[in-house]
Amino acid sequence: MLQFFQSNDLSALTSLFCERSQVVDTDPFTARTVIVQSHGTGQWLKLQLAETQGISANLDCKLPADYIWSLYRDLLGQAKQSPMDKELLTWRVMSILPEQRDPEFDSIRRYLDVPGDRDLRTFQLANEIAGLFDQYLVYRPEWLLAWESNNTLITSSAHPWQMRLWLSLLQVYPELRDQHRARLHLSLLKQLEALARPDRLPGHISLFGLSSLPQMHLDTFRALSAHLDVDIYFMNPCCHYWGDIVSAKDKAKRSIRNLIGKSGQLEDEDYLEVGNPLLAAMGKQGRDFLELILESDEVNSFDAFIPTSVDTALGFMQNDILNLELGGQFGSTDKLKKVKLSNEDSSIQLHSCHSKLREVEILYDQLLLLFSANQSIRPADVIVMTPNVADYTPFIHSVFKQHIHYGITDRSIMQQSALVGSFCKLLELPQSRLTSIEVMDFLEVPAIARKFNLGEDELNTIAYWIDAAGIRWEMDGRTKADRWQVPASHQNTWRFGLDRLLLGMAMDTSSGTFAGNFPLDVASGDTELLGRLCFIIRLIGDFRQLLTIPKPAREWQEAVNELLSELFLPLDDETLDLSMIQGLMQKLVDNTHVCDFTGNISGQLIRYWVNQQLALTHSSMGFVSGGITFATLVPMRSIPFKVVCLLGMNDREYPREDRPTSFDLMSVEGARKGDRSRRLDDRYLFLEAMLSAREVFYVSYEGNARQDNKEKPPSIVVSELLDYTDQVFESVNVTRHPLQPFSRRYFSNANLTSFQKHWYDALQGEGNTTPFVDSDLEIPEELALESVNQLTSFFRHSGKYYLQQRLGVYFSEDEIDLKDSESFTLDGLARYKLSESALQVLVKGESIQDWKDEMVASGLVMDGASGRTQLDRELQHAMGIWDTLAAYLEQAGENFRGSIQLSGTALEGHLDNVGATFVLHYRGGTLRKRQLLEIWIKHLFANAAGRDIETISISRGKGSGGTGQAETGRFLPLPRDEALSHLEYLAGLYNQGLISPLCFPPEASFSFFEAMQKSENITKATDAACRMWNSSEFAEGNDIYWSRLFSLPQDLDDDFIARAQQVYGAMLPHWHN
Repeated sequence: MLQFFQSNDLSALTSLFCERSQVVDTDPFTARTVIVQSHGTGQWLKLQLAETQGISANLDCKLPADYIWSLYRDLLGQAKQSPMDKELLTWRVMSILPEQRDPEFDSIRRYLDVPGDRDLRTFQLANEIAGLFDQYLVYRPEWLLAWESNNTLITSSAHPWQMRLWLSLLQVYPELRDQHRARLHLSLLKQLEALARPDRLPGHISLFGLSSLPQMHLDTFRALSAHLDVDIYFMNPCCHYWGDIVSAKDKAKRSIRNLIGKSGQLEDEDYLEVGNPLLAAMGKQGRDFLELILESDEVNSFDAFIPTSVDTALGFMQNDILNLELGGQFGSTDKLKKVKLSNEDSSIQLHSCHSKLREVEILYDQLLLLFSANQSIRPADVIVMTPNVADYTPFIHSVFKQHIHYGITDRSIMQQSALVGSFCKLLELPQSRLTSIEVMDFLEVPAIARKFNLGEDELNTIAYWIDAAGIRWEMDGRTKADRWQVPASHQNTWRFGLDRLLLGMAMDTSSGTFAGNFPLDVASGDTELLGRLCFIIRLIGDFRQLLTIPKPAREWQEAVNELLSELFLPLDDETLDLSMIQGLMQKLVDNTHVCDFTGNISGQLIRYWVNQQLALTHSSMGFVSGGITFATLVPMRSIPFKVVCLLGMNDREYPREDRPTSFDLMSVEGARKGDRSRRLDDRYLFLEAMLSAREVFYVSYEGNARQDNKEKPPSIVVSELLDYTDQVFESVNVTRHPLQPFSRRYFSNANLTSFQKHWYDALQGEGNTTPFVDSDLEIPEELALESVNQLTSFFRHSGKYYLQQRLGVYFSEDEIDLKDSESFTLDGLARYKLSESALQVLVKGESIQDWKDEMVASGLVMDGASGRTQLDRELQHAMGIWDTLAAYLEQAGENFRGSIQLSGTALEGHLDNVGATFVLHYRGGTLRKRQLLEIWIKHLFANAAGRDIETISISRGKGSGGTGQAETGRFLPLPRDEALSHLEYLAGLYNQGLISPLCFPPEASFSFFEAMQKSENITKATDAACRMWNSSEFAEGNDIYWSRLFSLPQDLDDDFIARAQQVYGAMLPHWHN
């Protein structure tokens, strides 16, 4: 008997299911079979049964296709897995497709003959064809049966090769003729139509919460109902018959088509009703399913509709849908009066945001507001659904982690497991450039690092080696030439860098190049680590080659298992991930064996197949997890929750598009009732979500562009919801949120809410930052000022000096920025290093050619014409400095060591390059203010120590371009007392900077002083200091030490101004250039 239970409330259907389960006399040790549309629904149903009955046990929840195949297996003796399963069918089609020579296959052959990986292209096409055949078997079984009878059917005229391919498939695999679903369906119906009840049938089955079924499956359940009770529990949004309602859009289209087609009276348009516009626009899928069920006269129908409260906008809307009304009125709505809602009514919420991140941030605040306003709502009462939850996962973790308990489901295993993700990356080695970044990413995977005993220190050392050795990409020069058709140079390859490291174990850098290699120093304690690195790189190279060669499935399994055992050491859950990968490879072997596919499989095809399989492997963990549930919108995921939230309801993104292949005969013929449509699925999902919400229905979308704030339309289903609310309610509006979470509107607008107290505090504050240290410290004896070097180090970076020397705080200033290409162009730092090293070569009188060879051998520049050009350019700059410097160096051959007495301390210093009348300083780069300060301090020390001499600085000229011009500047001699006075002031700043942080960034302070000298306007000077503070990536404001201590303009106070004017006001009058 076929029993049809319908209600607008899934919880009511659950109660009916419980009552029915207790009435039906079944063996308690026999599993109750329940057909569900998703595993999440089955999980929820079990929880509801446990809550209602106190226990839920022996409930066997199956998907419709799985259950029907189990009938074929039990009643018709079929195998556990269908031989026409899409995956198996793909391999079968792939094996016969290239052999098709008939003219109908000309277009197929042209596609397969395109240059590239033929295996991959053949498999992808076979997969599409197998998918179509699989659809035909379920939705158009009569087509395939007709083809087998040589009846071409009108539908196959568009692509006649499909019929020929199907017949070829059955000819090559004759055992499939009676094993595909179309024939098995007829055989099963024939057996079920017999009077005798087949053995092995259950006594009772239930279909719970399904919103669609193919006609073939419905026919099967109807036939089963002759022998057992089949209960269908259907969530029907409307208590009236609504099979004849159409959306206003469809009604208009029909009218236009009739008007164009004939001039007489319209056929049935006068009788078509829109009824409730939401139900008409979004309910087609459920409407078709309902009609298919009720076509049979043998259905006993039971209603359990529950009126909803109309006290809120959500309840009123649900009641409208239930009663097929609009605004509480049935039929004519000409005199519709809008419903006035309570000011506190927030049951329907629509939020316009600027990005996915803002959607999650706003959701977080709105949920906190909801929890605080309604104590009965808990996180477990909230479900949040998106078209693809993976797009939102990083934002969910960022916003919700450590604040509200939540669970995320429907993510593929690749998105959850570092081991699986790295395995997929390893499979891409044959197409990889084997860059330094890729290899470091591999080594940092926990299971790989564990395998080779690589801790954080070892990984940092390896990263330093890779960067210092100039390793960029590819294994060696020959491989570069073979794979990428570039010159076969070892420069910047792994072989190049490892040779440098190995040579560094035997000789130091002072020995110069050896056999074209320049050694890189390796600490004696790191030799074993270097050996491990060499072994890993060799292993990666071996597997790369192994993965390049096409081979049969069994050999692929062996290769992958070897890769897993050699590179990974799993722990805890990683063991399951590894087993899953091994299971996939066994599946590949089994599938190809069953299909008699013995050919070689290319590496690209293996990678595609593995990624395809892993993308289909989703975790259901997190669904109904006890906290907020984040999930992807899938059929029947909209089970009852107090709060239902939909994110990502954007135009052109939802409903999701149907993109049938160009040779899909079902799209050529047109849709039938029961056919699946992605867009209709999504529309019905939105309707189900609205009906499943008990207290709040929340929708958000990206309604404004981040770049220009241009308004963007929402999804069509949201627009339809807005049309309904505009017709029915007075005050359901879209809340438009600012671009940034720290907008003042959140704290001054009653319609916007933020629980982010730190933003509120920042906006309410007076702009002053909290001091890094709020009390003065004592100066430890070991840091008492004793040498000029202490003073110069301090003024080079007073903030860093305080943190490191006084507090012992060392930040990791810069993570090593590995590069993945040769040095086609050099950044400023690399140019400075080349210029400085070239200048040192000239000063020492060493060979310029040896220097060039060493620079090439060290990987700083390329070894071709481009590298030579770079070396020549920097050498020209160095020679420009040398031309000026040489004459001074001849006269500056002395060193000076002295001591002076300051208040309470003796200051010692050592000066190099001292001549009879001057002290010489030189550098290969331009002279920055921190270097100028260092020269000034040493000049003051020389004069205070009784040396009446000037200080000369020679450096690279600013804006000299490729001319190589040097810039010469000098400090003129000062009287001893004046020099001592200036040093006393600087020493005082040093002591002050050890007691508490001293805000004296040299570049920003100089910009302030310079602007004050020009304009005497403190506002302009402040702006100039701030511009310099934030002038570039390497500016002081982006320095990790300065930024932890100070912020401009907040810390640009009177003390800052006094220091800048005192230091530079004393220095600059004596500087001449």
